[in-house]
Amino acid sequence: MNGWSFAPLLLGLRHAQTVNPLSIFCWAVVTPGTWEEQVLPYFVGTALLRCDDYALYTNCTSLAGGIRAVKFRDGTMQVPYNKTAMNTALFIEAYQFMVSEGRHQQHDWLVKLDVDTVLMVPRLRALLSGFDPEISQALAYGLFRGARPAGVSRAEILGGPVQPFSRAGFTALVDKQAWCLRHIEDTNKGEDYWIALCCQEAGVRFVATPHLLRDSVKDDDACRELAVAFHGYGLKDVRNYISCSLVAWNMTAHDNADDLLLHRPRQSRAHGSRSVGARLTLWERLRGRLRQELPWSWLRISR
Repeated sequence: MNGWSFAPLLLGLRHAQTVNPLSIFCWAVVTPGTWEEQVLPYFVGTALLRCDDYALYTNCTSLAGGIRAVKFRDGTMQVPYNKTAMNTALFIEAYQFMVSEGRHQQHDWLVKLDVDTVLMVPRLRALLSGFDPEISQALAYGLFRGARPAGVSRAEILGGPVQPFSRAGFTALVDKQAWCLRHIEDTNKGEDYWIALCCQEAGVRFVATPHLLRDSVKDDDACRELAVAFHGYGLKDVRNYISCSLVAWNMTAHDNADDLLLHRPRQSRAHGSRSVGARLTLWERLRGRLRQELPWSWLRISR
């Protein structure tokens, strides 16, 4: 790691002292032997460990550093590249494996992530706290690079780096996948494009969420913004990923829940619907989640 040490941060993460108001499952597809394995320990330590459950799907059961993984295929994880990864078939296979595991029925929200995404889980919890997991929906960050599915608003399109699906939304998507495989062409625009098309057919509602993602991160200044997740080509580099993570976590001490929730649509829970986690008031949820900043006194970085 060229003299960088991040182990204290990974070991120093503390669990929430309050009961989680909802259950979040975070997952990613990983290609062994690439830059992803270098970033992976920090991705797991700063993001996935703060989710209620997580899985890394790949073609082996253990990744660099002994990180546990879920083997969902025997073949290669390498895919062609044409401005974006041609990974639709790979992700469809991963979705089908997840369904066979039944994990989509065990959590309120299922959040697909790219490995080069810095995720602020306390902010994610605060953002999701007012959404009903029994409504078929997915949060969208409001920017789509390149062509988009016909009829889908540019302001409400899904993005690849972070895709939060409600339990009902994910269930509707996987229930429709067989139809989508027969009728929707596997284009060269990447898995997020294909998933957006299938969501349309499945009746999954896109909810425009401006604070969900800060994309195209080029320097640490972008990581100071109020966003749930940060993504950019530069975050494929370990040093940049660590630096952005530290800056973003430091900024959580200044979080204002009102700012984070400003553009979130109001939703009332369907009669009789229940979260997997405990039912708390909105203020109790926000207070519990936004107090979960990292214990900075435990953090030491040597270079």
